[in-house]
Amino acid sequence: YKLMNYIDTHIYTMKNLSELCDATNYSYGYLSTLFKNTTSQNLYDFYKERRINAACLLLKESKLSVTEISEVLGYSSLFAFSKAFKKQMNLSPKKYKINIH
Repeated sequence: YKLMNYIDTHIYTMKNLSELCDATNYSYGYLSTLFKNTTSQNLYDFYKERRINAACLLLKESKLSVTEISEVLGYSSLFAFSKAFKKQMNLSPKKYKINIH
């Protein structure tokens, strides 16, 4: 649960999950297995889900553009962000933003 808390409190600054290894001094393999055994969820899937949830919150605030949100959340490109968002939310970030306002 410390991993969940770390992800939640660092979601806007984390660049990748290897930061968890640095923060805990454990290997990614160990952390991933521990997380899966404890929560029945894949660590990477949890991280992806939290990033999209954070994106939804930022889209609702409407202060940042979709491009800026993708950058804040550490996506490699706007395309990568849009693809991940659409996969989880079943619509593009732009359509999501329009639908909530």
